[in-house]
Amino acid sequence: MRGGLPLYGDTAVMAGFNGMTCEDLDVCGRAKTACVSGDTGGVTYAQMKAAIETTYPLFFCGTPDDEPTCVPSRPGEYDGLAVADDLDGDAIADADDNCPNVFNPPLLIEPGVQPNADGDAAGDACDPCPLDNTDTCTFIDADDMDDDGVPNGADNCIRVANGDQADGDDDGKGDECDTCPTANPGYSPCPITIEAIRDPNHPQHPQDGAVVKIVDAYVTGIRPLTGTSRGFHIETGTQMPYTGIFVFTGNTSPAVKVGDKVDVTGTYEQYFGLDEISYPQVSIVETGNVLPFDPLPVEPADIATGGAEAVTLQSMLVSVDMLTITVLNPDAPMDFDEFAVTGNLRIDDQLSDAVKDMQLNNACPVGTQFESIAGVLGYSFNNSKLQPRVKSDIVLGPNNMCNPWP
Repeated sequence: MRGGLPLYGDTAVMAGFNGMTCEDLDVCGRAKTACVSGDTGGVTYAQMKAAIETTYPLFFCGTPDDEPTCVPSRPGEYDGLAVADDLDGDAIADADDNCPNVFNPPLLIEPGVQPNADGDAAGDACDPCPLDNTDTCTFIDADDMDDDGVPNGADNCIRVANGDQADGDDDGKGDECDTCPTANPGYSPCPITIEAIRDPNHPQHPQDGAVVKIVDAYVTGIRPLTGTSRGFHIETGTQMPYTGIFVFTGNTSPAVKVGDKVDVTGTYEQYFGLDEISYPQVSIVETGNVLPFDPLPVEPADIATGGAEAVTLQSMLVSVDMLTITVLNPDAPMDFDEFAVTGNLRIDDQLSDAVKDMQLNNACPVGTQFESIAGVLGYSFNNSKLQPRVKSDIVLGPNNMCNPWP
């Protein structure tokens, strides 16, 4: 039956079903009925039988013609049939056979030689220890693969013997097989430093696309909660080179605040020059805190595009002093609310609004002076850019009447 409809059976039984196109046939003396055409797009049993009969019959009532045998044989050498002095039928007399009760003929590559790796009295096919001629090898218990007395289902190191089951970081992986010094339960990756992720010369630098985990990092800047390029910057707080990175959350608003300490697990990628962690899982370790460090003072030219620290300080919170607007719109004739200051450093609104002419803009004239500008150092469209986060990140110079963040 298929789908509740009978397709084949005894004729007497099938006669009780109506409304189907069926054909009667004789199967080895038994009256059968097959309803074929409705299941084959109109091809009848008779048509099918006629089409294949010359190649191979649809069925046999006895042993099928030319049916392959299950008895091993090698023409001219052995037929696999047991005889009085060759019980396993491998053409080696029992008196000379190193496995008289187990079929093990000589290999074609070594005529007349039965496989016997350890050279003892028993051939490989019947040797309990085929690689140990003393037959003292240890048998592997499938339920205790490392033979430490702890069943696989309860063993925290299935392939490494550790009867004491010691697990110092309590992550479910025994110390004997756990290469991670801190807890990484299940398939969670071993925590890695931001420095190792960002510094291409670091010995632990991961490949692009690797899953990484960062712990106890501080949120320093958050992109506006609109659009499809949301996310936030984090850093370790040591303010050493390569200790900041961007966490990309796509069109999802990250539930973090500046000052939060977070753990982040995600995929390391370099997106057009910006190192980032995408597809993140974020856990807030501490919240409601003020950042325990101030912006790192730097020279504007050093973090500008191509500057000596533009790469090493990427995604870190920095500040520059004694600045003057030198270029009102470096992207002219297009306008993205960016302006350039002393040292050819671009100032961008990506962490303030990312909407033209709102909050941070480039409406102030060339020559406008600032005592300082703080923000996170970003990278986009082939340029390093300092990104103020809030209005207080910009301190105007004395007697300055124009504020780019009105």
